[in-house]
Amino acid sequence: MRQRNDCHERCQAYGNVRVILSRKEERRGRNEPAIARVGRIMDMVEILGRCGYRCDLCPAYVDNVKNDEDRQITSDGWFKYFGFRVPPEEIGCPGCSPDCIDKDCPVRPCAEEKGLPNCGHCDDFPCPKVESRMCFIEQYLAEHKDLVVPSEDYRRFFTPYESKERLIRIKAGGGTG
Repeated sequence: MRQRNDCHERCQAYGNVRVILSRKEERRGRNEPAIARVGRIMDMVEILGRCGYRCDLCPAYVDNVKNDEDRQITSDGWFKYFGFRVPPEEIGCPGCSPDCIDKDCPVRPCAEEKGLPNCGHCDDFPCPKVESRMCFIEQYLAEHKDLVVPSEDYRRFFTPYESKERLIRIKAGGGTG
């Protein structure tokens, strides 16, 4: 164990990413992998974007933005992990709609034009448009092999965008959406 920000933390490796667990998480008897714990969050009612992103888990989703501090945390986190910054005052996304925070999304207009709730229902799945989104997290983690992510940051900044398995499950007829 090592001291970090006045909190003892332990590091667990999951593929290429290491998720930092706080002493508080350990005391709660959380011996299961952090990724499995994050999976329990996914038992909530899903609000899926056309690309399979979980809007309801996204830190920019309007129901998840309670105050200016939430906006700043999201802006800083996206910059820290992904290298882009959305000004805090612009954070407050209604979900996959024309008013979405991602104005350049290639997936939403395509799925809307085809009348599909998401790409998992498309005959052309997977296509280059959705592949750019659904493989984003995998590609990012492969490029950042030494990344250390606190579990709360993983839940906040990575889990909402892990869409590949969701869309494959939907395509196979075993998922929601």
